[in-house]
Amino acid sequence: MNVRLTILMVVVVAIAGGAWAVIEFTDIVSRGEVKEEKPWLFSIDEGTISYIQVTHGGKSAEYARDAGSHLWMILGDPDYPVFQQKWGGTPLLLSGPRVNRGLRETITNPADYGLDPPESIVRVADWDGNTFEFHMGIPTPDGANQYARLVGDDALYTLPKVWADVVNRLALDPPYGRMFDLELEFITVVEVNAGDSTAVYFLEGGQWLVSEGPPPVDIEKAAPASGEWADWLVMLAAPRIDEIVEQQVMDRETEKLAEYGFDNPAVRVVIARRGQAAVEFLLADGPPGTDSYYSRSVNDIDEKIYLMKKSRLEGIETLASDPLVSP
Repeated sequence: MNVRLTILMVVVVAIAGGAWAVIEFTDIVSRGEVKEEKPWLFSIDEGTISYIQVTHGGKSAEYARDAGSHLWMILGDPDYPVFQQKWGGTPLLLSGPRVNRGLRETITNPADYGLDPPESIVRVADWDGNTFEFHMGIPTPDGANQYARLVGDDALYTLPKVWADVVNRLALDPPYGRMFDLELEFITVVEVNAGDSTAVYFLEGGQWLVSEGPPPVDIEKAAPASGEWADWLVMLAAPRIDEIVEQQVMDRETEKLAEYGFDNPAVRVVIARRGQAAVEFLLADGPPGTDSYYSRSVNDIDEKIYLMKKSRLEGIETLASDPLVSP
């Protein structure tokens, strides 16, 4: 028997503290009994979904992938790869939203439910040309659900608001690709090397200090880091990427890495974390005439080679040569 006909399971991918949580809504009660089945708003094979568009709050984002590809892109000028850590599960999320209940067979006053105009418009399409569009309106009076309708169907439904919030976030905060996404509260030391210059930024007594020169640091000679360091810490903890150049190049492939300049990188950053392994990444000058660095992490944490805009990282080399010391 089709599992979807016996178990109500909607996988909701939600951002919580930088991590994505999976929330399941099931029809299984504590006694093991099965509740009355609830209808699907629509159903589509997640493996064939090729296009998603979400419009909400005056913002819109489109996502697509090529036939046979697992790589989802955020469409724009240019297109950007998604950050898989936050994207994972999204096609499943939109493959078959369960509705809590059908309220009316025909909506005579859609504006009363925030559906004319709609609060959110979502389009989902597959490689076979099948397209579904549904609209979401205002929350129900209890705040637990949100009104919804499927284009082409006059019925009024409700969807869990927590599910709707996650879908809306795809428009408001697209998951742009990143090398990694570290939790700030665990970072204790950041070493930045550029050319012959090195600076070490470290947390001591709840305050960020900076020391010139390679480790070990001399606390007596360290100085408080300036306020600009807070912004840099956020950027270095989750460096955004612009393009995937190579899907897999291992640390041992030294000749291949040398072709991209990683044998003599322009910047080396090592991030130490409390109770966790250190993370290290390198930046090498990108293709001639471009505003880009090649970037990669080491120790095979991520085997890809990326392009990152230099303009987004403007000043990273001076973090080492001219440390951010508080005036």
